[in-house]
Amino acid sequence: MKQVHVRPADGLIVRIPGRPNEVLPPEGASVPISAADPYWQRRIADGDVIISKAPAKAAAKKES
Repeated sequence: MKQVHVRPADGLIVRIPGRPNEVLPPEGASVPISAADPYWQRRIADGDVIISKAPAKAAAKKES
């Protein structure tokens, strides 16, 4: 299944499907994009989330 990194649009809180008490963190997360599950496709089309690059890993930050 294809994965894409998304983050919420400015000022929005986006819930994660199947996890009613969890929201998409401001820095974003990798989510599955599938024709069988159109939830994230709708969020992208509606402008609720923005496709972005994944942030640098914690290990890379430790080297600085």
